[in-house]
Amino acid sequence: MDESGVLGGAAQRFFTLGMMKTAACGPFGDAAHRVLDRGISMVPGGAPGFEFKFNSVTSSSVPFHLEVIDVFFAQPSSYFYAFVLDKQRPGANWQGYFATVWDAYLSYAQLVVTRSLCGSPRHACLGRFS
Repeated sequence: MDESGVLGGAAQRFFTLGMMKTAACGPFGDAAHRVLDRGISMVPGGAPGFEFKFNSVTSSSVPFHLEVIDVFFAQPSSYFYAFVLDKQRPGANWQGYFATVWDAYLSYAQLVVTRSLCGSPRHACLGRFS
């Protein structure tokens, strides 16, 4: 799971959480790293530590972003779940429901994880790792 945007600020209109779920982590990781290695060598600014950030897509990097998406969905039993909050939408008042940004973030993350398990007997534990 990863986020894009800033929940607590007005500078960015959207806040999103996205989570990938797959039964084939190893094959996906191997294929994604091959795309990443090519991206590092071909995208201006690509260097060790380079990340595919969807808020900084350029004309040079878009083929690599699309390839990573294709690689993910080519894996068996792969799913993507997302939560998108348009902070300018009337009634989108997360501050009215949560005491802190962190409380909102955890609650929205829990919502995404819970929805991804729909009917599955598995359990999930959310934690913050530094």
